[in-house]
Amino acid sequence: MLEQELIGKRFGRLTVVERTDIKQCNSGEAGNMMYRCVCDCGKERLASGTDLKRGRAVSCGCANADVVKEMKRRLHLGDVEHSNVYQLMRKTSKNNKSGRKGVFWNSRKKGWGVTIGVNGEKKTIGLYSRLSDAIAVREEAEEKYHKPLIEEARMKVDEEKQE
Repeated sequence: MLEQELIGKRFGRLTVVERTDIKQCNSGEAGNMMYRCVCDCGKERLASGTDLKRGRAVSCGCANADVVKEMKRRLHLGDVEHSNVYQLMRKTSKNNKSGRKGVFWNSRKKGWGVTIGVNGEKKTIGLYSRLSDAIAVREEAEEKYHKPLIEEARMKVDEEKQE
């Protein structure tokens, strides 16, 4: 595609307005011609013909901002009563010795400790000599504290899909 053929063309959200006298030089090479472009949002930016043709220049930066905004919106769909439900439903860490989230060996007290996150705070449930007892207590705590939050978040996501 010749340089003049780029003028008036659209690349993503950018429309090429004119060729400039500026060249983009990379490590002493001859350089790429730069073009003045107008984004759909109204902002202007310079972009090389190569970047435009290869899809590396598609907006003034507003496209990236929109992607980040949408990611944050989706992430916060899981926020219910100061708890991030996605964190609640995460898998157990590979470093976990008990095989259960919130259950850990307390070497100082020589027992299995149980904690659970509630409203953004860590709540200590207790200390147990047997791992099976600690896991059972943790499961009861999840049923009491986490299950209602997960159900509420699922309803929130379903409502979002219907809109």
